[in-house]
Amino acid sequence: MSTRWTIESHDIVTSTMDLALDRARAGGPDGLVVVAAEQTSGRGRRGNRWESPRGGLWFSVVIGPGDAAAPELMVAASLASAAACSMVTGINVQVKWPNDLYVADAKVGGVMGETAGDAVVLGIGINANVTEEFIPSVEYYRVTSLSIEARATVELPALLDGFLVELESRVAALAGGGLRALLPEWRSRSAELGRGVIAFRGGERLAGTAKEIREDGGLVVDVGGKSVILLPHGDVSLGLSSGAEQA
Repeated sequence: MSTRWTIESHDIVTSTMDLALDRARAGGPDGLVVVAAEQTSGRGRRGNRWESPRGGLWFSVVIGPGDAAAPELMVAASLASAAACSMVTGINVQVKWPNDLYVADAKVGGVMGETAGDAVVLGIGINANVTEEFIPSVEYYRVTSLSIEARATVELPALLDGFLVELESRVAALAGGGLRALLPEWRSRSAELGRGVIAFRGGERLAGTAKEIREDGGLVVDVGGKSVILLPHGDVSLGLSSGAEQA
């Protein structure tokens, strides 16, 4: 693992994201990684609660100024997470636009990002070894864990180390070519391209087919023959025969 990373480990915290943001605002170092065995107030995008029991991999990473903007780094972290999960488990892990980790149409994790001064803090949550009794029941989509899907225990240190290696290479790619450098991998790992989706744009709910991820990170959805472009802060759900998944 690169010497860039400094690991700060905890047993139980409210949120690794909040701790990492505090460290970054106080001048904490680039490459600080705050890890916890359990979070009592884990959160995802838009402040949604994220259940974080023991068995998962819950951590946040401080990326210093100058590497890339938060949206680009979220893409890099999503791809790094999917690549590390696939490497450790041997199963196909995809990215649902813009930042969720999926296995077989079920969510196993997610990525968020916030700024703290000139730094970006990335929060990553992965249901690695979370057992079925602690998997939340969600009305519109299925949640699972890597261990359930792979039928094997996931080595958390190997998963974290793998993520940091994969993240560093993608941050370097961003520095050399911007988001365009990550587009081929993003498209190849996409969970929704070519599939029916429910697109959420403001107060609108649109059913269509995901067609393309643009160079600015926007998602193009064909809605009744008309292209609708969702900006990276938008959201989509995979279209399911029994309804729609609400991310």
